[in-house]
Amino acid sequence: MPMPLPRGKSRAAQTFSRAPSHAGCSGGMMAAMGLSTRFTELFGVQHPIALAPMGGSAGGALAAAVSRGGGLGMLGAGGGDREWLARELPLVAQAGGRPWGIGFQTWAIDRSTVERALEHTPGR
Repeated sequence: MPMPLPRGKSRAAQTFSRAPSHAGCSGGMMAAMGLSTRFTELFGVQHPIALAPMGGSAGGALAAAVSRGGGLGMLGAGGGDREWLARELPLVAQAGGRPWGIGFQTWAIDRSTVERALEHTPGR
């Protein structure tokens, strides 16, 4: 029979709280750690992590943060709404030249949407 949980604490939170800490590691040491995989090599990222391009949730600020953190930030552009892209593309472009991408529903966009997105490639 599982142990009763303290009020307001999930089983995952209880397990996580018992996980070993990295208190002895400096931030620099943790930042230098990376895992080299085919994914990291292909996309030029430090960590094999990609933000799911969830339309309406994965905006420019979140995608830029994931990219700056060493993963692949993905902007969830869905159908390529012009106003949304105009607002979010400059935010993700602030990823400091780190790789990022855009997830479109290809059946819902046209050539001009892709061209508009390509104006904001990393490093520009």
